[in-house]
Amino acid sequence: MNSFQLECFLAVADHLNFARAAKQLNVTQPTITHQIQSLESELQVKLFNRSTRSVALTFDGEIFLPEAKTFVLHFRSLKSKFGESSGRSMILLRIGCASHSLMRLLPNALFLLTSQEPLVHPVIQSVLTPQIVKHIEDGIIDIALGLSEPIPKESDVVYTELLKTSLICLCDSTHPLSEKKSVTLAQIKEHALVFYRPAACASEIATLQIELGRGKRPEDLYMSDDILSAMTLAGAGLGVCILPKIFLHGDMPTLKVIPVADLSPLSFGIYHKKNSNDLLRTFIRLLKEQCLSFAASEKKNTAQNAP
Repeated sequence: MNSFQLECFLAVADHLNFARAAKQLNVTQPTITHQIQSLESELQVKLFNRSTRSVALTFDGEIFLPEAKTFVLHFRSLKSKFGESSGRSMILLRIGCASHSLMRLLPNALFLLTSQEPLVHPVIQSVLTPQIVKHIEDGIIDIALGLSEPIPKESDVVYTELLKTSLICLCDSTHPLSEKKSVTLAQIKEHALVFYRPAACASEIATLQIELGRGKRPEDLYMSDDILSAMTLAGAGLGVCILPKIFLHGDMPTLKVIPVADLSPLSFGIYHKKNSNDLLRTFIRLLKEQCLSFAASEKKNTAQNAP
């Protein structure tokens, strides 16, 4: 496996068209086809379903996609770091986020950090929650934001809590639950449900989804790749979605946000190595301040919206 194979895979996954992928990479279409076939042969899986009219990622392709993105991003960072030098030592800070929605917590902390350390060069990427610890151990990322997960005793990665985040129910404004001030799991289970795939979420969320889905008809369950697509399906009136409030992404006018009464808040925080350097310790402190500000703002909004 090489970086060019992965670049070809990502280009085809992005365009779902071999000709447009070839144009993007400035190579011939047979070259793209050969690289994809070689990659599939090496992995011993089929990454794309291909016909004369369409191209689509297979289930294995969907699973491989975030891994390929992470590898290519890391490779590009290494090229940037060890390529043409400007005579100044750039300091890479590789940040992982368990969801794209968490990236909204970063701008202020990064602004303050880069104001103090102008040579810091942040690289931000999404990473599946179950992969966070391994990615930090392997040096792919330096730090990550996500829900608390068990960490192997032998690992040199630690978790620092930033705040507790409540669980919320999302449904569209015409849904039978939309007028309720709070809901219970029993009430939620009476309706069609929107889940995000277990590989993309924390173990507590995956366990909750399994419990809610037990006994449900397949036509009453909708699966999504990530939180944003789950929110989209809920906003379309197809079902009810549960997620940690810290992951709530943007503003969807059709969505109603309802507290779940019988679920305890979850721990949200930062993963990093035990012996963090001064730069990481500074960034962790800035993130803590940002999250305290976020929590205070949420508390104020809740009080203002209370009946």
